[in-house]
Amino acid sequence: MRWMLVLFVFIVSACTTATVPSALPLAPAPWEANTAVAAPQVLLDEWGRAENRESCAPMTIADPGPQARGGTARRANFSGGWGVAWDVPGLPGRAATGHPCETCGRGVYGIAGAGIVWGADEGNVGFPHRLDFAGGNWAGYALEGMTGPNWLAQVRVAGQPCVYYVWSFVGREHVEHLIRNVRRAAQ
Repeated sequence: MRWMLVLFVFIVSACTTATVPSALPLAPAPWEANTAVAAPQVLLDEWGRAENRESCAPMTIADPGPQARGGTARRANFSGGWGVAWDVPGLPGRAATGHPCETCGRGVYGIAGAGIVWGADEGNVGFPHRLDFAGGNWAGYALEGMTGPNWLAQVRVAGQPCVYYVWSFVGREHVEHLIRNVRRAAQ
């Protein structure tokens, strides 16, 4: 019986002192792993006029996903920065009045280089959902204002001091798809 106790203590000791394999390495950020892609001219124009163009590289959405293809890019207001929204008729969005709409298709999704600097402005908030990538790149996202109806993400692009925003009125899976399709815009 004593040998069983010794064996048990040995097994417990071995299990508690064994090293646990470290987490898998993070995948490269999509915007780091790919070359720059073509962006709508309105995005390049807005970025070219933005106050933060020297510190906030132009980024775009390479693929909006099957549910939002065929949209038309237009200017979106972002004080001190730049932004582009895509209108897709028939989908949920935000009416010109600022109120959410079920089928107006205005501003269904978009991307912006906000006039907010990481760690220096009050606009840096935590989100309950997060996608982490290698090299200090990540995105936190949630329902906007934690109530929605749209999903909003803050995207951290390593080496860029500005906060990037990505949003979708289509849903959580769509904003996750958009985050994975953020790319550097070819200038």
